[in-house]
Amino acid sequence: MHYANLRILLVDDHPLFSHGLRMLLRELEPAAQIATASTVAQALAAVGPFDLVLLDLHLPDAQGLDGLLRIKQHLEGSPVVIVSADENPALIRHCIQQGAMAFVSKTASSAALFEALQRVLDGETYLPPGSLLASPCGPPIHLSPRQQEVLAKVIQGKPNKVIARELGISDTTVSSHVAAVMAAMDVHTRTEAVYRAASIGLGMPMSMPMALA
Repeated sequence: MHYANLRILLVDDHPLFSHGLRMLLRELEPAAQIATASTVAQALAAVGPFDLVLLDLHLPDAQGLDGLLRIKQHLEGSPVVIVSADENPALIRHCIQQGAMAFVSKTASSAALFEALQRVLDGETYLPPGSLLASPCGPPIHLSPRQQEVLAKVIQGKPNKVIARELGISDTTVSSHVAAVMAAMDVHTRTEAVYRAASIGLGMPMSMPMALA
């Protein structure tokens, strides 16, 4: 992976799994700084920022989306990767809708985990292959450079006000760009846009072409 000064927060209350995942993360990036927490409260007390947050959905003080929502609110700029034994497609969609950048099953291979983390660090979204089966393929998508920037931030789970602040444009302009992006992608919600982007391998580097199949 070789990302300089990579900081990771691992939030899981199963000691054996947490230990194994730490070893795997060290194998993928030996220089990574890895902080651990077994509850959301401990995670919120950890000193950030973090380049990645790996989060279990079932913790002693948070179940389901509650932990994700609390961590996203507290660590706004840190991308969250859900690592869970629950692979319910509806749950995966809800996690993405609430701002998670990736969903990885606890039964996934180390290669799948590596791919997920690399994509997230590159500003993309990773979803389990089976969860993309219902995503439409459709015609090529044509996005302007600004629309690509807005889509990148939508994929990161950022609300319009944050996108406007980061891009130096008005909320109204962001809303217009989001509407144009969803129209171009033939989707009706931000979650569908994320799935559509993931299903066609739509990455976020700004060098990507204007027309994407």
